[in-house]
Amino acid sequence: MGDYQLFVGDLAQGTTDNMLRETFARFYSSVTTGRVILDTTTGLTKGYGFVNFSNVNDTHRALIAMNGFPINGKPIRVAMAHSKSQLTDSMGGSDQTNSLVSQATNTTVYIGRLDPTVSIEELRSHTERYGEILYCRIPEGMGCGFVQFSTRESAYNCLTELNGKLIGCQPVKTSWGKSQQKITTVSQQQKVNVIQIQKELLQSEKKKEEEKKIAEMNQQQKEVLRPLNVQDENELYIEMGYGKLTSCLGLTVSLLNSFDF
Repeated sequence: MGDYQLFVGDLAQGTTDNMLRETFARFYSSVTTGRVILDTTTGLTKGYGFVNFSNVNDTHRALIAMNGFPINGKPIRVAMAHSKSQLTDSMGGSDQTNSLVSQATNTTVYIGRLDPTVSIEELRSHTERYGEILYCRIPEGMGCGFVQFSTRESAYNCLTELNGKLIGCQPVKTSWGKSQQKITTVSQQQKVNVIQIQKELLQSEKKKEEEKKIAEMNQQQKEVLRPLNVQDENELYIEMGYGKLTSCLGLTVSLLNSFDF
């Protein structure tokens, strides 16, 4: 029987080992221990801890079901604490497995509550101690940063150890972020959606223009084919699309009389 561990983040101040363990044990009988990590200087929680299981299936179910569950009045964040190889070996090849493995291979750390005066260079200097950095960026006006590491272990160490530490003038809050590849894929999909919408709008406008032209042509045809109107006994008006042809009845009779029948 093995020992399987989950990382539990966003823990409220005052959360104890027993409180963490009992919350999970209410739903999963294989829970063995719960441990809240404390700051050795202040004695306060660092905002994260670990829950150990003796059953791998309970571990996988808790990973999905307990994410966002409130402990001590605050929703928690749950992630695998195992390496990729352990997770792959302990689970089969199902779709659920692939999803969890994908989560377990994330190497990007989201750094929230970032002091707006912090530069990319300063953020890099605080995170490069955890391992090789693939990229580091701070979106303008967002109050956060993203650091992607070359290995899961480096990212995990950064996420757990940097949380609550001062960068600039305020403590940061760390969590798993989206990889650059995922962000690029989402951005590309958004562009595709915009292009598709633009095409549909153009087609709609074109269709409206064609319908308008057809309506105008139908109206012109009605004008051309409109029945003759005799306004008085001496004058006949024939209305056509390009103008009016006027004929005097008296002149017509006169012309007819000039022929010999």
